[in-house]
Amino acid sequence: MKEAKRRKLNKKNFTLMTVLFARYFNIEKDVITSTSRRSEIVRLREYIIHLILKEYDNTLEEIGAFFKKDHTSIIHSRNMFSEHYEKEISYKKSFDKFWDYYEKQVYPEIIAYETFTPIISLKKTINELKRVEIKIANLRKRKFELLNQINEEQLNNVLISNKDSKVIIKIVNS
Repeated sequence: MKEAKRRKLNKKNFTLMTVLFARYFNIEKDVITSTSRRSEIVRLREYIIHLILKEYDNTLEEIGAFFKKDHTSIIHSRNMFSEHYEKEISYKKSFDKFWDYYEKQVYPEIIAYETFTPIISLKKTINELKRVEIKIANLRKRKFELLNQINEEQLNNVLISNKDSKVIIKIVNS
């Protein structure tokens, strides 16, 4: 996953990541960032922290913020991961399965989310512009209707102004 390196993991993508890992491990997503000391939760946190350190360019402080922890807790987690990974075969096998799940399921979801979020945002902007265009067309139509109600003699005494996107028509007495 070298292509992910040098990118920052943002809060939305971290949340997506925790949702997908929680689903895979059949736990609530909030448990991942909780203060739980249950070994399986601590292990999952170590896995995720290692993954973020390896694949993304976030500082220890930024990673700590994701988990609501101090940067020193992230350092400790990194050290514990290295220690367990080198010494425990079951830990290594479990992490390798975790990594495989990340590469095949989680990472593609994050990329898809990053790809489609700007497109969705652009569609919302386009829809908003269409609504504004309709409002402008309605205002022009109303202006035309009001001007048609005014006779030729009054037309010379009409003052039309545009204030705060509202058309104001005043008949000025001469």
